[in-house]
Amino acid sequence: MNIRNSLYNDGNDYPQWMIQKGKNVKPGPNPDPTPEPEPGPEPGPEPEPTDPIETLDISETVDGNNMTITPTGDTSTLDHYNVNVYGEG
Repeated sequence: MNIRNSLYNDGNDYPQWMIQKGKNVKPGPNPDPTPEPEPGPEPGPEPEPTDPIETLDISETVDGNNMTITPTGDTSTLDHYNVNVYGEG
């Protein structure tokens, strides 16, 4: 008995290309196809749009090397505000 037959023990002489790195690759029907994935949950409602960025007027106070920037507009409706400073100095 040759090596190819001893791999399968079924008496058939399979071609060398069907013996791959010690795995038993036998001719036969294809395995069951991969089942379709389950559909996901329905999409939720659209998120509410965020408020546009509001620009505030500011006042500047310079004391030596320190600058204090204070909004002069109405900030009572804001949770927080960010100050971006551009320029040389």
